[in-house]
Amino acid sequence: MQLLLLVLLALPVVARAGAMVVLDAPCGVVLPDGGSVTAQGHVVVTNFDDGCSVVTCHMRLPVPYWPRRAMQLDYGSTGVQCGAGRNSTVDWQETITAAGMATLVCRLGHGAF
Repeated sequence: MQLLLLVLLALPVVARAGAMVVLDAPCGVVLPDGGSVTAQGHVVVTNFDDGCSVVTCHMRLPVPYWPRRAMQLDYGSTGVQCGAGRNSTVDWQETITAAGMATLVCRLGHGAF
């Protein structure tokens, strides 16, 4: 099983519901060929009252990794799980534009952060 580490830094614990933004954070995204790349971006961690979390990473890919056309990837198209905090999940989607802008949204279960 391949695991994509969404956030490659130790995030402070967000104990209650709410959001935290981390600027200039390293994020990893899945590439169309099944590989991955890490680049600086910003991360939004949203925690909900039920203990679930959504981690969103916005980043610009390095030029050599720009796709020829916009694309969407997920677990079904890659077989890669998304991991952040203490959890991993198959519930994620990634959009990459032809200009190299990537957004990865990872929905994690209880106790990720």
